[in-house]
Amino acid sequence: MVFGVGWETMVAFHRRMSRVFLALVLVHMVFFWAVYAQEGDFWHDWPIAIPTDYHQDNWTIPLATLTTWFMVITMFGLSVQWVRRKHFEVFYYSHHFFVVVWTMMLWHAASAWYYIAASIALWLVDRAIRFSKGLTIVSVKGFAAAGGVTRLAYTVESAGVGPWAGSPRAMLHEAGQYVFINVPAISVVQWHPFTISSCPDDRETTHHIKDMGPDTFTGKLRMLATLGSQIQVNVDGPYGFPLEYERYRLLVLVAGGIGVTPCISILRHLSLLARAGCLENCLQEGVKLIWSTRSPEEMVMFETELQDVIGLPDEEEEEAVTVAAAAATAAASPGRRFSVHLHLTSASGEDN
Repeated sequence: MVFGVGWETMVAFHRRMSRVFLALVLVHMVFFWAVYAQEGDFWHDWPIAIPTDYHQDNWTIPLATLTTWFMVITMFGLSVQWVRRKHFEVFYYSHHFFVVVWTMMLWHAASAWYYIAASIALWLVDRAIRFSKGLTIVSVKGFAAAGGVTRLAYTVESAGVGPWAGSPRAMLHEAGQYVFINVPAISVVQWHPFTISSCPDDRETTHHIKDMGPDTFTGKLRMLATLGSQIQVNVDGPYGFPLEYERYRLLVLVAGGIGVTPCISILRHLSLLARAGCLENCLQEGVKLIWSTRSPEEMVMFETELQDVIGLPDEEEEEAVTVAAAAATAAASPGRRFSVHLHLTSASGEDN
């Protein structure tokens, strides 16, 4: 957010720059292999680069070579998609080998700090802020499973900005943002991102988390909720750019399945702003939510929130959330400022 660029864009930029970095390192090594070849030491020096003149004291040369080989294995070899998807913690923590790489660079090239000092300072500030937020005292207020979704509700002290005392309240956030959640009962080292489904004006922060399987973090979380376990939760966030709705005349929110959670937060927040008369100069053509899901339980789960936004009586909302498969329904508040289109669909042959 410091540079006004979203996290997703920065990840893509990071991947490109890492490839450039690896290419430059390899070019650097190849050029020195040419030097070794000219000196007749290539086959001796190419893997570790230990000088044949042992009286030399530039021990950073073999150190840099060994570090580079480990870097290729840990930071690049363990960054392939299969490792990231199946063993994220292995990918994530192996990436911290960059601390060793940067330390070696400062020893190997005395002027390297000119190029990496700013990056190191920015990273240290980021880690300090995240560590401080991660120490926020979290009080779990609701923890239950319905169908394949776990609802987690909590309050935080000092609005989640750090480990300072303050009255418990919902986390200070913008609609559509997300947080990283850690449940020590499942894993001390795992932090998973989940969007916030509650509105910034609510008294509690809530998440609706879909069970992705018995061996996953979300599956274990649902199991704890089913058993009625009391859990400790650590939260780091919020993150993500807030929606710049002031720039638009029409806003269309499209969601599939449980991915509707940030849309619910945005929709409810904007409806409250509209009632307070804060949307007179924007969104004149309205706000639309188009939501397609295979699970009627997910629609019922957000029944109260949708009913509050579009102002339907109970019986009309009940009809909306029990619509037949592959059908669509739309309802709007007076003036059609806010509208909700619900699609309950499934592939051919599926029971639901």
